[in-house]
Amino acid sequence: MNKKICFVMNSMDAGGAERVVALLANSFDNRGYKVSLVVTSNKDSFYKLNEGIKYSKLNLTSEKCSLFKRIQTNILEIIRLVKYFRRENPDVVISFIRNVPTIISAKLANKKVIISERNNPYYDPPNKVWRILRKFFYPLADGIVFQTNNVKNYFSKRIRQKSCVIPNPLNENIPQPSSNPRKNIIVNVGRLAKQKDQKTLILAFNIVNKKFPDYKLIIYGEGPLREELNSLIANLGLKNNVLLYGKEKDIYNKIKDAKVFVLSSIYEGYPNALIEAMALGIPVVSTNCDFGPSEIIKNGINGFLVEVGDYQGLANKILTILENEKLSNEFSGNSYKIRQLLSIDEITNKWESYIMSVIIGKMDRAEVEYD
Repeated sequence: MNKKICFVMNSMDAGGAERVVALLANSFDNRGYKVSLVVTSNKDSFYKLNEGIKYSKLNLTSEKCSLFKRIQTNILEIIRLVKYFRRENPDVVISFIRNVPTIISAKLANKKVIISERNNPYYDPPNKVWRILRKFFYPLADGIVFQTNNVKNYFSKRIRQKSCVIPNPLNENIPQPSSNPRKNIIVNVGRLAKQKDQKTLILAFNIVNKKFPDYKLIIYGEGPLREELNSLIANLGLKNNVLLYGKEKDIYNKIKDAKVFVLSSIYEGYPNALIEAMALGIPVVSTNCDFGPSEIIKNGINGFLVEVGDYQGLANKILTILENEKLSNEFSGNSYKIRQLLSIDEITNKWESYIMSVIIGKMDRAEVEYD
């Protein structure tokens, strides 16, 4: 009998964790697994899912509300998840984002549960109560998947002993690097939020623009800081050169001809946008934030790393690439090698091995080296 896998998410809106869930769900469905995906929201999936995947919504609100209402919503989430798990009877539940409620629900339903830590544990969750709950409930999970070794090392030995490290897969539909001449654009992909720190990127571009006035900075993503970033752009006189393009489904074809991709984040879990840009052969510059970039980029070989918040350093590295075509081509060629390491088949194999070890109760750490 084919094994049944159930993924749990808060939503399947546009985002890095959501994209990974969609890729893994589709990949396991292609391998003959019975796959279900349940979200706590009432939203449809931004990402395309195979027809064989059962997509369910718990229809719980994620809007800001009173403390009592939030507690009530979390309790209702657990109740509905327990009912869902008992009805669907998966062999294993895999949680992305909603880890604590999913652990509680899976244990109440007597189901194996694997959780996946998707962000920087120092910053996420920001709520102290959830941090306490994480410390108490994470050891109760049957398995834990981290994206990087640095994130894994944040947690206790008890948790590390049952964990494995599996980075994010690349989308199998990502096109080959463009053979067209690169355009005079610099790109960034990320939510317009404090974490992504596009303010520092815009300040860096202001320096680059003085030397390359015909270049444009295009930022793809949406978020709460749009108005603040637009004000900064206007104050710097960059309205014609810095463009906030919002969400984009056809992101690969939009950015593949760019001269440079820049990640300006304060912190990350494992930046999908960065690895996708590298797979497209775009020269990259990233902040050396916790966690992810330093385990992906070999500084000066397949990209540049600069300190968080250092807009002058960011500008200098962007200029170095723009002014050195040979270096740009070297970065492009070396970045492309990430395709083999992070192919969807390779990453699904690691997940499959680890999932089976959890189901049968025998840990098999699906570690991956980044070299």
